[in-house]
Amino acid sequence: NLITNETSLMRFEPTEFAFLREIIIPALRESSGQVLSMPCSHGEEPVSLAIEMVEAGLNVFTIQGYDIQPACIDTARSGRIPLSGLPRYVLGLVDDQIMQYLRFDVADALRDPLGGPYDFVVCRNFLGYFTPETVKGLLDILCASLAPSGYLLLDAFILGKHPELFAEFELARCGEVPVFQAAPVP
Repeated sequence: NLITNETSLMRFEPTEFAFLREIIIPALRESSGQVLSMPCSHGEEPVSLAIEMVEAGLNVFTIQGYDIQPACIDTARSGRIPLSGLPRYVLGLVDDQIMQYLRFDVADALRDPLGGPYDFVVCRNFLGYFTPETVKGLLDILCASLAPSGYLLLDAFILGKHPELFAEFELARCGEVPVFQAAPVP
């Protein structure tokens, strides 16, 4: 019963932003532009990704956000995001220009199909809370949802907590950022 809701807008590290802007967004221009954010909480991360993509001139993409909490999905769908540091009754309103690219649904990553294939999967602040066996199963699910040459962004927390799981991981690590890439179609 893991419920954290620990996310915020534009929470990417500078190296992650650079990789997103220099590698992933250009790759999305050449693909179907399908993105998965799992778990998505109130939608801050999908909104952040959509803003970056729109600002980069990308206009053909869809970001699917899944979370196990129906209340979080309701908030994400509403486009009214609670913002850290603001009073409880003050929410941020996401512009329709960004909302048009976002889809939010309730899903349990351990039980429900995640769809795909996705060209880019973001899964942060999640895997590090599970046992190594569960993490391995979740990594298998995430890998199965990736398109050929697709990218998976994790977090440094899981990479540091269970580095042994990544020795036999079927994706290639992309330098020092917590990003992995699936093999292209042969």
